[in-house]
Formats: sequence, C-alpha cells, structure tokens
Amino acid sequence: MPDPAPHGGPLSDPNTIARQGTRLTPAERRVVAAMRTARSEAEAAEVLGLSPHTVHQHLRNARARRGARTTRELLVELSA
Repeated sequence: MPDPAPHGGPLSDPNTIARQGTRLTPAERRVVAAMRTARSEAEAAEVLGLSPHTVHQHLRNARARRGARTTRELLVELSA
C-alpha cells in the first residue's frame, strides 16, 4: 500500500498539522510531523532530541485524542 502522504509532504510541517484543526498539543504535533519522515519511533526520537519513550507516549496520546488505533491510521487521518 503506498504511503498516503509523501515523506517531506505537508505533514512534515507541524504548523500544517495545527491548521488542520486537530486538538493535539504542540509536542504531539511535532512528534506526528517527525513520524512523516522517520522510519521508526526511535528515529523520530533521535531527530527531535527526545527519548523513544517520550515519542511513544506522545503518539499514544495523539492516537487516543483522534480515535486512531495505529500511528499509520493517525497519519492517514491527519493527511485527509
């Protein structure tokens, strides 16, 4: 299945995510944006200078806020 939004696309910018009317916190938006180009939570953590646990928790909270079961589902929903 092709990636719903190309890496480096609009979701790589945290401000674009904010404009989509999400109720994510600024930290959650940064992590979601990093996941558009990262291949794993660990890679996103390294890029953001956060621990992998922190990235995992922000993604978990973002999925819960948006009703997504998976990170991929979250990214697809936010790209719509």
